[in-house]
Amino acid sequence: MSGGTFREVPGLMSVTNDVPGSGAGDGERQLVEAARRGDERAFEALVLKYQDRIYRLIQRLVSGSDVIDDLAQEVFIRAYRSLGDFKGESSLYTWLYKIALNLCRNHYRTRGRRPAHEELDEADGAVGMEAAGGTPEDEVFRREFWDHLRLGLDELPAEQREAVVFCDLEGMSYEEMAGVIGVPIGTVRSRIFRGRRALQERLAPFHAARAGAQGRAT
Repeated sequence: MSGGTFREVPGLMSVTNDVPGSGAGDGERQLVEAARRGDERAFEALVLKYQDRIYRLIQRLVSGSDVIDDLAQEVFIRAYRSLGDFKGESSLYTWLYKIALNLCRNHYRTRGRRPAHEELDEADGAVGMEAAGGTPEDEVFRREFWDHLRLGLDELPAEQREAVVFCDLEGMSYEEMAGVIGVPIGTVRSRIFRGRRALQERLAPFHAARAGAQGRAT
C-alpha cells in the first residue's frame, strides 16, 4: 500500500515533490555493480542521480544550514565505503535514505532539539511551483504555506517529523518507510496519523487567515 500524498492538510499538494519511481532500472543496477568493483565514474553517476534528493531530505529533517552540506556529503562517503554490504534487497535510494536518517538522528543527539525555525532555502521553497503553475498570488500562497509547514515540522517530535517527511514530502510507501525507519508498518501509520493531526492544528490559523483575506477581497 502506498503512503500516497498528504491530502488531509490543505495546501500540501502544492509543495510536494514530484518523486520519480523508486524502482531501480537495469542501468542503475549496472552502475551499482560497477561502483562495487571500484569504478569511481559509476559511483559519481549515482551521486549525481541522488544528491539533490538526499540534500532536500536532510534539509527537511535537520535545521541548520551550516551542517546540511556536511551531512549530505557524509551520506555518500558512507555509501561508498559500504557498497560491498548493499545486497540489492531494497532500492538504492531506500538504502541511501536509511544512511541519511541515521546521520540525522546522530545529529539530533549531539546537537539537541532542532531550532524552532530556520529561514527556508529558496530553492526548496520553490519545489513544485513551476509545475503547479497558477497566478502570482498562488505562488505567494505556496511560499507562505511552506514557511508555516516548516515551522510545524520543526515543532513535531522527531519520530513524527520523520514519518511525515518520508511519506508526504518524499512519497515513500508505508513498506519502504518501515524498512528505512526500522519499525512495523502499524507504527508507521500511527506516527503519520499523529504528525498529520498536529500539522493540521498548526496550519489551521494560516488557512483561516487566508480565507478571511480572500473573503475581504471579493
